[in-house]
Amino acid sequence: MKKFIIILPLMLITVCGYSQFEHKMSVNLSFGGFKTFGYATGEDEYTPLQMPHYRPGIKVDAGLQYNINRRFSAMIYSGIMYSWSWKYVDDDDNDWLFYELQDPVTEAVLEDGYNELKFFNVSAGIITKMYISPGKKWNPYIFAGINFNHTKAYYADNWWYDSKMLGLLSPDDTEPYSPFLEYNNGIGFIPGVGIEYSPGDRYSFIITSGYSLILLKEENFEDPLLTEHFNAVFLQAGIRFNFLKSKTL
Repeated sequence: MKKFIIILPLMLITVCGYSQFEHKMSVNLSFGGFKTFGYATGEDEYTPLQMPHYRPGIKVDAGLQYNINRRFSAMIYSGIMYSWSWKYVDDDDNDWLFYELQDPVTEAVLEDGYNELKFFNVSAGIITKMYISPGKKWNPYIFAGINFNHTKAYYADNWWYDSKMLGLLSPDDTEPYSPFLEYNNGIGFIPGVGIEYSPGDRYSFIITSGYSLILLKEENFEDPLLTEHFNAVFLQAGIRFNFLKSKTL
């Protein structure tokens, strides 16, 4: 499956080279959401993996598209993905971000709350598109792309800060600790499908859906038993503005 995802954009770029019917530049803007998925736990079948448990987030992209001809296009783009929360509750109803601080003598609860984990990714790359019904108002297409990604995870260890405030930390516990992947620079792939509706020649409305894969490096994980890649599905709506036409059919 991964080999097919890697090869598909190269295939589309190759077939783009035949006779040109029309040259047109356009700006694409799209907004939508994504949801990660994958195995729930690591190899120990107890500790949760990080990526599948992010809650649905937003995905925003902007690109410059060049129509090689009526059927094939290439687009240079950049985008962001952001999820502001993470949630995992195990089979014993334990929330992995919830904590309680107890008095070491009386065992009374002094403080409780939640740690926080957020996800942010910025990407830049190229997407190739193959249109199915060129010249029609409703024009479905398939696409495949390759991109470079800078991924960041922001973990707030509120347990540590509350413990410090209450004087419950040991003398050698001098800073908060994150068990999660905190950053990664890696290659990604995005195959998918879409459809354009063109009420006129100047702009089109777009709906796209696809799969996002980001390769995460094993050395960036704290625990080698919890290594994984980023997998997500996404759905977006957007608009394409045509601003340059060199030939009219």
